[in-house]
Amino acid sequence: MRSCFSRRAGLAFVTLAFLAACGGNGSDGDAGAPGAPGTPGAPGSPGEDGLSSLIQTTAEAAGANCAQGGHRIDSGLDANANGVLDTAEITHTRYACHTVSVSLVAVQDEAPGAHCATGGKRFSAGLDANGDGVLQAAEVSSIGYVCNGGTGAAGLNSLTAMSSEPSGTHCAVGGLRISVGLDANRNGVLDPAEVGSTEFVCNGAPGGLMAWEEVTAGPIQATSNRGYLVAGGDQVEITLPANPAIGDVVQITAAGRGGWRIAQHAGQSILTQSLDGGEIGINWLAQGPSLDWGELVSSADGSRLFAFTGPGRLYTSADAGLSWVERTPIAQWEELATSADGVRLVAAPWGGQLHVSTDAGVTWTARESTRNWTGVASSADGLRLVAAAWSGQMHTSTDGGVSWTPRDSARTWTAVVSSADGQRLAATTAGVNGRIYTSSDGGVTWTPRAVAADWQRLAGSADGLRLIAATSSYQLYTSTDGGETWTARGTLPNLLRLASSADGSRLLASTAIGRLYLSTDSGVTWTPHATSASWMGVAMSADGNFLAATRYDFGGPEQMYTSRALPKNSTTVGPSGAVSAGGQSSITLQYVGGGRFLATASSGSFSVK
Repeated sequence: MRSCFSRRAGLAFVTLAFLAACGGNGSDGDAGAPGAPGTPGAPGSPGEDGLSSLIQTTAEAAGANCAQGGHRIDSGLDANANGVLDTAEITHTRYACHTVSVSLVAVQDEAPGAHCATGGKRFSAGLDANGDGVLQAAEVSSIGYVCNGGTGAAGLNSLTAMSSEPSGTHCAVGGLRISVGLDANRNGVLDPAEVGSTEFVCNGAPGGLMAWEEVTAGPIQATSNRGYLVAGGDQVEITLPANPAIGDVVQITAAGRGGWRIAQHAGQSILTQSLDGGEIGINWLAQGPSLDWGELVSSADGSRLFAFTGPGRLYTSADAGLSWVERTPIAQWEELATSADGVRLVAAPWGGQLHVSTDAGVTWTARESTRNWTGVASSADGLRLVAAAWSGQMHTSTDGGVSWTPRDSARTWTAVVSSADGQRLAATTAGVNGRIYTSSDGGVTWTPRAVAADWQRLAGSADGLRLIAATSSYQLYTSTDGGETWTARGTLPNLLRLASSADGSRLLASTAIGRLYLSTDSGVTWTPHATSASWMGVAMSADGNFLAATRYDFGGPEQMYTSRALPKNSTTVGPSGAVSAGGQSSITLQYVGGGRFLATASSGSFSVK
């Protein structure tokens, strides 16, 4: 990595950002005439057919995996193409377990007052929704009072007796019987003849009664004590039961790529406890070793991070930045892109070959020719790649970088982004007559868009429709239609890098001499975060709940920083509130009264609104 983190002699964007540290800024020379395009190479051999993913659901008996029984969900690739998920093909196993809600009662002395003139007993009852054996305030569904008699000599104390209630007329699946009355014979025991009233607090529906339904499309109106297995590739909206009884349970599991969104009726909310969500970017945590950090990319879930450091070093993290491993790059790379899972990578140098990795950066293979590469992008599966060269052609690959095809004309390409499927592409070019180019056919054809400007930076959503671009004068533009039209959005001085969430609503920007900036409305407004510094690379998880940033200190090495969404205790009440999650996620909700559902168990990454 050379001085000022730029090998691009013709790019003023980074040079301007570090003018104060790098000395004077001479005038740019005239761009040289583009060289003649090289002869396209012969097409590579067709790759092997992809493998289909399979999901298999079977009943799971009560035991170590599920105390009350449930369902076992196996998934994997159909290696032998027989349409059946064989035992040897299973790579992931999850369990959707049934639950049983236990009744709890808390008894306290009630001081003389509005509820009992001469004092007595207060008893609170409810279901142990979170299974901790303690009746929490959020779990209380009913409160009763048994008051003492008069305060004279004949005054009698109230007594309460609790006992287990077997399954039967009063409680279908058992529960607690609560008897109350006055101690007429003053023996301190509630005798049968002294019982004045009896209450029952019943257990929730047992796991064995939980029925499961496989869904591939929505919207779905959920019913109480039912499980929903999302098996398709698209997100399914599931609305909470409209009239639940206290203790009713709803379970949702996404075993494949498709996630889910839980919608709410009027007056309903979800007590989310420790699910992700809430305000992001407030707290930043220093991570990893002190190095000269540069470019940074992240896997979709934020667990895998990849960063360049100077000079010519690559570091990888598999635990969201907590620990780092130094790798041995073959070239002094400056641009990097990753698949959604962080396993397939493509790296590009200024003046060298492209390199690809299929093991999360452990080993690398040289591909394509030596060029001044200025940008790379990857589809979610890491097979469709695109690489841009300064004063050269755009190049695309459909086999994970094994073979490459030159596209379009030689231009001063500066950045490129790709949709998750690799079909929608966008790229920027530099110079006073630079343009933004878009492609909707995987890079075969390109169309010039936007106004003429010295375009330098670019980021986009997973569907390729929401884009944000920046010029060398730090002017921002956004698009919501895949780049066909653009809207000016002001400037962020010394802007250096951009990152986007999968839906394009959350954006993170670094400034070379300033702050980090976060937008939660697709670039319309921006809020400064973190301390003033020379911020370099930025990365964001697909759901926008995890942020990472690197910074460079001209006085010495620096650490990198991460930020997570602060926990949000509850969704917004009513139809505007929701909980969403991606694939390989699950949640168990139990109704605790007052329109509130409690998230008693969960796994995966969540967004809380």
